[in-house]
Amino acid sequence: SFPTRRSSDLFSKNWAKDVLHSSPPIPYLHVVELRGKQFRETHGLTWEDSLKKTAAAAEVINAHNFIRRYFGTINRGKLQEIQNEIEKSGFIYPPHHADPDYMCFLSFALVLIQDTAKNQSDVSRVNFVVSRKKHVTHYYAKFRDELRNFFLDYSPQLAPLVGDLLPASTIDHMPLQAADCLLWHLQKAY
Repeated sequence: SFPTRRSSDLFSKNWAKDVLHSSPPIPYLHVVELRGKQFRETHGLTWEDSLKKTAAAAEVINAHNFIRRYFGTINRGKLQEIQNEIEKSGFIYPPHHADPDYMCFLSFALVLIQDTAKNQSDVSRVNFVVSRKKHVTHYYAKFRDELRNFFLDYSPQLAPLVGDLLPASTIDHMPLQAADCLLWHLQKAY
């Protein structure tokens, strides 16, 4: 199910206590930085401390059953092969459509909207809060219209569920830190 105010408050409380404020405290969790020498030295962490923080983060994520895990993956080489075949027909991809990160995000959003419509009939709109990134975020400006147009063409009843895309700072938002940790583990596994 989707988080209630109470469950999301409890998640943030546990994240702060078990991950951020546990000894030695850190201001935020970004796994790549946490594993880096500069961040560890700045915040007085050993390599073992960084491993413990990452493990604690995984435990907090797993302890909260309202967190639903959706993700999209694509092989960059395979994506390029598919796009090359399609372009042979004369179709030209807008630049951001060729970016694997954008394509994965779009597939994630499609599945999430479809699942929400099927399993959460009381939800009237899904907003997406994403981590602000230098080379990707500016492509997301067209996301809402593109996703809504897709649904208008193929499943018009789902189009109203497409909400806003809100880029936010991972440093300031604990759920984005949790998403970063989860995706880091998934990327490592793949």
